[in-house]
Amino acid sequence: MTNPEPEVSVCLTTILYIIAKTVQIALMALLHALFLRTILSFFLDPEESTLLFFLALLTEPIIFPMRVLFDHFRIAQDSPIDFAYFASYFLLTFTVGLLPTI
Repeated sequence: MTNPEPEVSVCLTTILYIIAKTVQIALMALLHALFLRTILSFFLDPEESTLLFFLALLTEPIIFPMRVLFDHFRIAQDSPIDFAYFASYFLLTFTVGLLPTI
């Protein structure tokens, strides 16, 4: 009789790999949406563009907690640059970088 444990281990490893890759692809899509939103905001009117509205729906849940955190600690309040965006982008990039090592 053979031991089924190695097959279970390989199966679980494969499932974890598939989950990690799926999350990685979703996070990469969010990174691209963040970047696209930033670039398009220079050229399109946010109040009239359906695409920018859709990108805001996707990305604002990622950026908003950083804005709250930056406001709470009064980081870059008077700056015209949205540092919450950069922090969100960095955090997502860092997370994507960690996923393949799982």
